[in-house]
Amino acid sequence: QQSLTQEKRQLASENTKLQGELQAALKENKLRNRLQEENRKGTEKVQFKKLLKELQILKAELKEKNSALENSLLAEKYLKSSLEQEKKRFEQTLSQQQAEDNPPLFLNNQLRGACTPSGHMTYDMQTLWIENANVRAKYRTMEKEYDRVKSQNCSFSDQYDELVSKKNQIIANNQEAIVKLQSTVYELKARQSKDEIREKGLEDSMLREKRKSSKLQKRVDEIAATLQKEQATCDKHRVELKEALTKQIQIMEEREKLAVALQKAEDCNTRLQEQQRAEARYQFKQLHDKCQCEQQKTALEESKTALNELHQNYTALGRRHSDVSSKYCEVLTRHNTLLLSDDKLRYAQLPQQSSTLLY
Repeated sequence: QQSLTQEKRQLASENTKLQGELQAALKENKLRNRLQEENRKGTEKVQFKKLLKELQILKAELKEKNSALENSLLAEKYLKSSLEQEKKRFEQTLSQQQAEDNPPLFLNNQLRGACTPSGHMTYDMQTLWIENANVRAKYRTMEKEYDRVKSQNCSFSDQYDELVSKKNQIIANNQEAIVKLQSTVYELKARQSKDEIREKGLEDSMLREKRKSSKLQKRVDEIAATLQKEQATCDKHRVELKEALTKQIQIMEEREKLAVALQKAEDCNTRLQEQQRAEARYQFKQLHDKCQCEQQKTALEESKTALNELHQNYTALGRRHSDVSSKYCEVLTRHNTLLLSDDKLRYAQLPQQSSTLLY
């Protein structure tokens, strides 16, 4: 009995220790999961905000560069048209000057007819010299303007080349940013998979600890039931021994007084002992059946509580998994929209590049 009580106490102490360790492990696991989720959410939000800011800045820079390119193209077109107009004017002035330097035949004939007498020298040669000088001055000014426009065109072509190079640099930077975004997305996916693997490992360890605790609890309950049965049997035997001692004392006294009625007393004693044994057996069977029913009830209640806890944990994990999957889908949709917007910007820039190459 002492060994059984000591084993019972040891098992109870071990059960309490295991329950305490299990509760502490559960609390630590919950705290770790909360901290990991909070850190993950914070880092993901910060990274996503940074990437959105960078994309917005790149979009603004692209818009500015595109507007500058469009303005430079318009200025180049205007300068080309002005150069063509100036060339036409210059050609017209050259043709006029050639016509004035080489007058037609009817003017030469008139001049020859006018040269005969001195009275026909009314043709004003000075006006012709003045007009010729004016035309030459205009020709020189037109040459200067042509040189100036030509230098401006060269400067605009240099600016256009610089803008094209800057545009190519911006496209390369955008491609690098897209590659960085893709790498961050892959890193987030890898982290999510690692976290899922850790959660599965923690769930498995929790299930193992729960199974161990349930087994220990069953052992403790079985030992307690056996101890209760043994205590009940010991109490019954003590009562029977006390009754037998009292009866033996009475029989010894009656034997001294009544030697003749010894056989009757012995018969009665044997009958009483048989009845007591039968009653004790009957009571022992009833108590055994009651203990078995109580054990089955306790085992059923414990299994029900364990099943309810497992169902609650499973539903909570399913909710967490659905929340994580929905957040991951939102991030993927945002990333796809960003990629589509970048592709649209590229396709919008392609016709502009082709037009610039044609010019």
